[in-house]
Amino acid sequence: MPDIERQRRKDCFTDDFAISAWSPPVHPFPRTAAATVGQRPCSPSSDPPKRQEPEFMYAQILRDILVDIGSTKEEMIEFCREKCAGNKVDLNYIDEFEEYYTPRNAIFWYTRDSFLYRVLNKALREQDIDILYSLRYFIKDFHLQLEELSRREEPIPPEPTIPDTSNSMIVTVYRGQLMNNEEFDRKIRFNAEGFFSVSPFLSTTFHRHLAAVYAGDRRSGEESSHQNILFQIDINSQVNKFPYADISEYSAFEKVEAEVLFTMGAVFRIHSVVKSDERWIVKLKLTNEEDEDLASLTKYMREEITHLMLFPLSKLANLMLAMRKYEQAERFYLGLLRDPKMTKDFGVLSAFHNNLGKAYSELNKPIKAIEQYQQSCEIKIKHFGETSPALAPTFNNLGQLYYEQKDYDKALEYYNKALHVHPSVDKEIAVI
Repeated sequence: MPDIERQRRKDCFTDDFAISAWSPPVHPFPRTAAATVGQRPCSPSSDPPKRQEPEFMYAQILRDILVDIGSTKEEMIEFCREKCAGNKVDLNYIDEFEEYYTPRNAIFWYTRDSFLYRVLNKALREQDIDILYSLRYFIKDFHLQLEELSRREEPIPPEPTIPDTSNSMIVTVYRGQLMNNEEFDRKIRFNAEGFFSVSPFLSTTFHRHLAAVYAGDRRSGEESSHQNILFQIDINSQVNKFPYADISEYSAFEKVEAEVLFTMGAVFRIHSVVKSDERWIVKLKLTNEEDEDLASLTKYMREEITHLMLFPLSKLANLMLAMRKYEQAERFYLGLLRDPKMTKDFGVLSAFHNNLGKAYSELNKPIKAIEQYQQSCEIKIKHFGETSPALAPTFNNLGQLYYEQKDYDKALEYYNKALHVHPSVDKEIAVI
C-alpha cells in the first residue's frame, strides 16, 4: 500500500443520505395485471406513519443482486476513467486504485476523500442504477468486507458499554447532519416510534462532540430551511440483521474519527425526538424489526423477481421493471437477448420478450411493445402449444395495450384469448 495522504472527507457526516419512514401509499408495481413482476400492494394501515416505504425494499434487493453479479476491476476502472475524463486529480486516484486496490482494503479506499466515495454515495442516495451497476465490483467487495468484520468482532467504544436487561451490551454511536425542514417533519419529527431506513452506507462515530460539530448550530430564532440534527444510535450486540463494524483500523483516517459504518439498507426504530437549544437530538435503535406488510411484500417481490431467472442480470432487469425504471429495464433486457447463453431456455426467452414489451409500453412505444409481445407469444405457441396457460399473461398485456390505444376490437380479441387459454385468469396472475 502506498503512502497515501489521509485527507479528511469534508462531507463525512454532513452529506444527505436517503431515509424513509412512510409517505402516502404508492403502487410499487407495473399496472398490467399480467406483468412478470407482481402486483400485490401493501394493505392500508390505520397508522401509516409507523411504516416503511417500498423504496427501501427495492434498495435491499438491489444490493443483493449487485453483490451477485459478476464484474471485473478492469470494467470498473474503464467506467471511472470515462467519468473522470479531464480531471487530473481523479485520474491520478484511479491510477493508484488500479495499481494498489485489493478486496481486502475496500474500506480504506472508500474512506478516502475521493471520486469513488463521492460518486458511490451520490448514486446510492439517488438510486442511480447505471452508476451503481458500473461500480458493482467495488460495492461487492466493500459490503462483503463490512459483513466479515461484523461477524468477526464487535465495535469497541472508547467509553464503557451499557448492559441492558437482557445482559447484552449496548454501544452508542453518533451522527450529525443537516436535514431540510419538510423531510425532517415528515420522516422523523412526527414519526416517533416509527421506522427509519437508510439507503447508502451510513457513517457514524463514537465521539459525540465530533458528530455535534457536523450537526452544526444556529443562533436562537434564526430562520433556516434546514434543521440541525444529532443522531444518537444505540446498537444492541444481539441485533445482527444489518452488518456494521468499527472500521477505525481499516480507515484512511485510522482512529481519528472512531468510525462505525453500517451497510446499505440498515433499519432503525425512532425512540425519541427532542429539541435541545437550537439542535434536535434524535435517538435511534438498530433493530431486527420490520414493517410486517413490507416484510411480506419483500419476500413476495424477491420470489417474483427471481422466478425462473438463473442469471443475476435478468434479476436486475426484472427489478428495474418493478421500480418503473423502464429505460434501464429496456437496456438490460436487450443485453440479455443478445447473449446466446441467456436464451437457451424458451420459457425464460419468452419472458424476456414479454417484459421488454412491458417496458416499451410504459415508454409509450406501442409498436415496439406489440412486436415484443408477439415474439413472446410465438415462442410459447411453438414450444408449449396454442392452448398453453403460459400465453395468458402476454395475451392480457396485448389486450391492455390495444385498449389504451382505443382499438377496442383488438383489445377484446386478446382478452378473450387470455380467458380461453386460462379461464381462471384474474388480477393475481403475475408469473409467466
